Amino acid sequence: MSIFDNTCDFELSLTDIQAIDELEKRFTQRDSPLLDIPYSSELCDDTEDILPRNRNRKRCYVIDSDDEDEYTGQQVSSVNTRIDKDFWREPTDSGKENYNPETSLARNKRQKHELKKKEGPVKKSRKYCSRCYKVNVKTLGRNYARKKTKQVNTYCPQCPNELHFCLNCFNEEHKKL
Repeated sequence: MSIFDNTCDFELSLTDIQAIDELEKRFTQRDSPLLDIPYSSELCDDTEDILPRNRNRKRCYVIDSDDEDEYTGQQVSSVNTRIDKDFWREPTDSGKENYNPETSLARNKRQKHELKKKEGPVKKSRKYCSRCYKVNVKTLGRNYARKKTKQVNTYCPQCPNELHFCLNCFNEEHKKL
Protein backbone atom coordinates (compact mmCIF):
# COMPACT_ATOMS: atom_id res chain seq x y z
CA MET A 1 0.00 0.00 0.00
CA SER A 2 1.34 3.47 -0.80
CA ILE A 3 0.03 7.02 -0.73
CA PHE A 4 0.03 9.43 -3.65
CA ASP A 5 -1.39 12.93 -4.03
CA ASN A 6 -3.82 13.92 -6.80
CA THR A 7 -4.07 10.41 -8.27
CA CYS A 8 -6.62 7.64 -8.09
CA ASP A 9 -5.55 4.44 -9.87
CA PHE A 10 -8.49 2.12 -9.17
CA GLU A 11 -11.34 1.57 -6.74
CA LEU A 12 -10.77 0.03 -3.32
CA SER A 13 -12.81 -2.84 -1.98
CA LEU A 14 -14.62 -2.59 1.34
CA THR A 15 -12.05 -4.83 3.08
CA ASP A 16 -9.19 -2.64 1.82
CA ILE A 17 -10.90 0.48 3.16
CA GLN A 18 -11.49 -1.20 6.54
CA ALA A 19 -7.84 -2.29 6.70
CA ILE A 20 -6.71 1.25 5.97
CA ASP A 21 -9.06 2.60 8.65
CA GLU A 22 -7.56 0.17 11.18
CA LEU A 23 -4.05 1.32 10.29
CA GLU A 24 -5.07 4.95 10.68
CA LYS A 25 -6.63 4.33 14.09
CA ARG A 26 -3.50 2.54 15.28
CA PHE A 27 -1.08 5.17 13.99
CA THR A 28 -3.03 8.26 14.99
CA GLN A 29 -3.50 7.34 18.66
CA ARG A 30 -1.40 9.71 20.75
CA ASP A 31 -0.79 10.25 24.44
CA SER A 32 -0.74 14.03 24.16
CA PRO A 33 -4.02 15.87 23.68
CA LEU A 34 -4.43 16.94 20.07
CA LEU A 35 -7.38 18.16 18.12
CA ASP A 36 -8.22 15.12 16.04
CA ILE A 37 -9.72 15.71 12.64
CA PRO A 38 -12.25 13.23 11.33
CA TYR A 39 -10.53 11.45 8.49
CA SER A 40 -11.99 9.51 5.60
CA SER A 41 -9.96 6.88 3.77
CA GLU A 42 -12.47 6.48 0.97
CA LEU A 43 -11.30 6.91 -2.59
CA CYS A 44 -11.36 10.58 -3.57
CA ASP A 45 -12.78 12.21 -6.66
CA ASP A 46 -11.09 15.12 -8.36
CA THR A 47 -13.53 17.52 -6.70
CA GLU A 48 -13.36 16.08 -3.16
CA ASP A 49 -10.80 17.51 -0.72
CA ILE A 50 -9.61 15.32 2.12
CA LEU A 51 -7.46 17.20 4.66
CA PRO A 52 -6.01 19.74 2.23
CA ARG A 53 -2.74 21.41 3.09
CA ASN A 54 -3.24 23.83 0.22
CA ARG A 55 -6.44 24.50 -1.65
CA ASN A 56 -5.42 22.29 -4.57
CA ARG A 57 -4.12 19.26 -2.65
CA LYS A 58 -6.08 16.04 -2.39
CA ARG A 59 -5.14 12.83 -0.69
CA CYS A 60 -5.83 9.32 -1.95
CA TYR A 61 -4.79 5.80 -1.08
CA VAL A 62 -3.62 3.58 -3.88
CA ILE A 63 -2.86 -0.09 -3.37
CA ASP A 64 -0.32 -1.76 -5.60
CA SER A 65 -1.59 -5.34 -5.66
CA ASP A 66 1.72 -6.81 -6.96
CA ASP A 67 3.93 -5.63 -4.09
CA GLU A 68 1.33 -5.85 -1.34
CA ASP A 69 2.73 -8.90 0.49
CA GLU A 70 6.45 -8.24 0.10
CA TYR A 71 6.80 -4.73 1.49
CA THR A 72 4.22 -4.52 4.28
CA GLY A 73 6.72 -3.20 6.86
CA GLN A 74 7.85 -0.39 4.61
CA GLN A 75 4.30 0.41 3.59
CA VAL A 76 3.10 0.74 7.17
CA SER A 77 5.93 3.14 8.03
CA SER A 78 5.24 5.25 4.96
CA VAL A 79 1.55 5.47 5.87
CA ASN A 80 2.49 6.49 9.39
CA THR A 81 4.82 9.31 8.37
CA ARG A 82 2.36 10.57 5.81
CA ILE A 83 -0.52 10.61 8.29
CA ASP A 84 1.64 12.42 10.85
CA LYS A 85 2.54 15.10 8.32
CA ASP A 86 -1.04 15.60 7.16
CA PHE A 87 -2.64 15.99 10.57
CA TRP A 88 -2.52 19.63 11.51
CA ARG A 89 -2.30 20.63 15.11
CA GLU A 90 -3.91 23.64 16.62
CA PRO A 91 -3.09 25.06 20.07
CA THR A 92 -5.95 25.01 22.50
CA ASP A 93 -7.33 28.35 23.62
CA SER A 94 -8.12 27.24 27.16
CA GLY A 95 -7.68 30.05 29.64
CA LYS A 96 -6.92 32.84 27.18
CA GLU A 97 -10.21 34.62 27.85
CA ASN A 98 -9.51 34.85 31.58
CA TYR A 99 -5.89 35.96 31.23
CA ASN A 100 -5.13 39.42 32.54
CA PRO A 101 -1.43 40.39 32.73
CA GLU A 102 -1.98 42.94 35.52
CA THR A 103 -3.68 40.50 37.87
CA SER A 104 -1.65 37.41 37.04
CA LEU A 105 0.70 36.42 39.79
CA ALA A 106 4.40 36.24 39.13
CA ARG A 107 5.77 32.74 39.41
CA ASN A 108 7.31 32.13 42.81
CA LYS A 109 11.04 31.86 42.52
CA ARG A 110 12.72 29.04 44.35
CA GLN A 111 14.22 30.30 47.56
CA LYS A 112 17.96 30.23 47.30
CA HIS A 113 19.76 29.22 50.46
CA GLU A 114 22.58 31.57 51.35
CA LEU A 115 24.93 31.98 54.24
CA LYS A 116 24.47 35.22 56.23
CA LYS A 117 26.27 36.77 59.18
CA LYS A 118 24.35 37.67 62.31
CA GLU A 119 24.33 41.35 63.09
CA GLY A 120 25.41 42.76 66.40
CA PRO A 121 28.34 41.92 68.62
CA VAL A 122 30.06 38.73 67.48
CA LYS A 123 30.68 37.41 70.99
CA LYS A 124 26.93 37.30 71.76
CA SER A 125 25.77 35.91 68.39
CA ARG A 126 28.28 33.04 68.01
CA LYS A 127 26.87 29.51 68.17
CA TYR A 128 28.14 26.02 67.43
CA CYS A 129 28.05 24.84 63.82
CA SER A 130 25.09 22.45 63.82
CA ARG A 131 26.53 19.91 61.37
CA CYS A 132 29.99 19.81 62.94
CA TYR A 133 28.34 19.31 66.32
CA LYS A 134 26.21 16.38 65.08
CA VAL A 135 29.25 14.65 63.58
CA ASN A 136 31.36 15.21 66.69
CA VAL A 137 28.60 13.93 69.00
CA LYS A 138 28.46 10.67 67.05
CA THR A 139 32.23 10.17 67.13
CA LEU A 140 33.44 11.83 70.36
CA GLY A 141 30.39 12.13 72.58
CA ARG A 142 28.52 15.15 73.91
CA ASN A 143 31.13 16.49 76.32
CA TYR A 144 34.04 16.42 73.88
CA ALA A 145 31.88 17.62 70.96
CA ARG A 146 31.08 20.82 72.86
CA LYS A 147 34.78 21.56 73.30
CA LYS A 148 35.91 20.59 69.76
CA THR A 149 33.10 22.09 67.63
CA LYS A 150 33.68 25.45 65.90
CA GLN A 151 31.66 28.45 66.97
CA VAL A 152 30.41 30.50 64.03
CA ASN A 153 28.55 33.73 63.41
CA THR A 154 26.97 32.59 60.09
CA TYR A 155 23.55 31.02 59.57
CA CYS A 156 21.09 30.07 56.79
CA PRO A 157 17.83 32.08 57.09
CA GLN A 158 15.93 29.75 54.69
CA CYS A 159 16.59 26.58 56.72
CA PRO A 160 14.14 25.68 59.48
CA ASN A 161 15.22 27.08 62.89
CA GLU A 162 17.87 29.22 61.09
CA LEU A 163 20.67 26.74 61.71
CA HIS A 164 24.24 28.00 62.16
CA PHE A 165 26.82 26.59 59.74
CA CYS A 166 30.49 27.01 58.99
CA LEU A 167 31.29 27.44 55.29
CA ASN A 168 32.31 23.80 54.67
CA CYS A 169 29.24 22.38 56.41
CA PHE A 170 26.91 24.82 54.65
CA ASN A 171 28.20 23.67 51.25
CA GLU A 172 27.92 19.97 52.20
CA GLU A 173 24.43 20.36 53.67
CA HIS A 174 23.06 22.31 50.70
CA LYS A 175 24.48 20.18 47.88
CA LYS A 176 21.14 18.36 47.63
CA LEU A 177 19.03 21.52 47.45
